[in-house]
Amino acid sequence: MEDVDNELLGDHARKKIEGDEWIWHGLPEILLSDADVDDVWRRWRIALPVRLFCQWGDCANCWQSTDVRISEDAGRYLCDFIYYSSMAHLTKKQEKRRVVFLHVPVDSNTDAIKTGTEVTLELIRALVQSGRVKKLGKKD
Repeated sequence: MEDVDNELLGDHARKKIEGDEWIWHGLPEILLSDADVDDVWRRWRIALPVRLFCQWGDCANCWQSTDVRISEDAGRYLCDFIYYSSMAHLTKKQEKRRVVFLHVPVDSNTDAIKTGTEVTLELIRALVQSGRVKKLGKKD
């Protein structure tokens, strides 16, 4: 598909021209993360900050957990390219593909940035905790 500038990646042509030197040569079209995504999500969800979404102040009904979801699709264009490239790089190095992709909201006010930072840090913690538990062969 064309991107927002009506440009194409051009990989089909590059694959023919570059042959064995093509960056994705020998890699499957689909690569999956080695992270235990369900375990990471569970840990992440428990640790997420609670945020206020009410404009009127400290209402008991206004508090809710930050909305995070698992998706099988990083999207298109740059997002998918970054996600696949990260896993392809690790595959070529014969390392575990402990990779996830995080989409963030477009809000850029101070509160949204603070929440986004906390959410991202908790995701990183959940990934590390899940990986350590898996490495030790334990369930907690």
